[in-house]
Amino acid sequence: MKLRFILLFILLCLLTNSLLAQQSLLFKGLVVDDSDKPLEYASIVIKRIPSSGGAPVFQKTDQQGHFQLEFSNTGKIELTISRLGYQKVVDTVDIRSAEQKFKYKLLKSIKRLEEVKIDYQYLAVEIAKDTIRFSADYFRDSTDRKLQDLIEKMPGFSIEDGKVRFQGKQVNYR
Repeated sequence: MKLRFILLFILLCLLTNSLLAQQSLLFKGLVVDDSDKPLEYASIVIKRIPSSGGAPVFQKTDQQGHFQLEFSNTGKIELTISRLGYQKVVDTVDIRSAEQKFKYKLLKSIKRLEEVKIDYQYLAVEIAKDTIRFSADYFRDSTDRKLQDLIEKMPGFSIEDGKVRFQGKQVNYR
C-alpha cells in the first residue's frame, strides 16, 4: 500500500514537471504607422529559424493594430510584417520568456512613376472583309439630340426621305 502511494507521488511529480516544461510562450505586438496610429489588418508571417519543416504561421492585426501568438517552445523566429502602401519589416526575434511585447513601426512606401503612356488607338471605323463597323461614340458630341444628327455625322451616311443610305445605297435592316 505504501509502495502505491510512493509510486503515485513520483508519478504526480513527473507529470507536474512535464506540464511546467510545456508552458506556452506569448508573443504580443503592436503595429503602427509613422505617426503612431495603429495599422489594422497588417499581415504577419512567422517562420522558425532554423526551419523545422513546418508551415509558416499567418495572422492579421486587429482593428487596434495588435497581434498575439502563442509558442510551445523557445527559439528564434523570423517575423515579417507587411501592409499595402507601407514598407515591409523583417525582424528576427528570440522567444525566451513567458510573455514578450514588441512595437513595430511601418513607414509609408512612396513609389513615384516616371511616365505613364497610354497607347490605345480608338478606331472610328473598322473594316473586316464584307463588314464595316462604325463606333457611334467617336462621332457623338453634346449637340446631338436625335439619332438622325448622329447618323449624318458618320462618313458615307445620309438620310433621304426618312431612309438611311450608305454611299448612296439604302441600308437594309434585318
